[in-house]
Amino acid sequence: MFWRPDHLAGSATEAAEHLQWQWSSENGKPALIANNTSPYYVSLSKAEVKSGAMQWTVTPKMIPPFGKETLAVNSLKATPGSAEIHYIAIGDLGNILDNNQKIK
Repeated sequence: MFWRPDHLAGSATEAAEHLQWQWSSENGKPALIANNTSPYYVSLSKAEVKSGAMQWTVTPKMIPPFGKETLAVNSLKATPGSAEIHYIAIGDLGNILDNNQKIK
């Protein structure tokens, strides 16, 4: 159960849509940083990186308000030149929020 103060800017749906993604590394392996610039938690249930015909699963996490989380990209050996992330967040009512974004 979440308690939210009244009058937060935006919505939980918008928070999921506007996550910012960038490449990083963790323990010498490629990883992703998810940056949440909203006042809402974003709960990821599934995520995968796609580059051309290749895809890799991402270990999902909950991204805190105005926070960042580093997520492992399973089996990825090197950062691809061009990639996007497909991720599913869980909305307030348990609904699926399906999103795609380019990774910077």
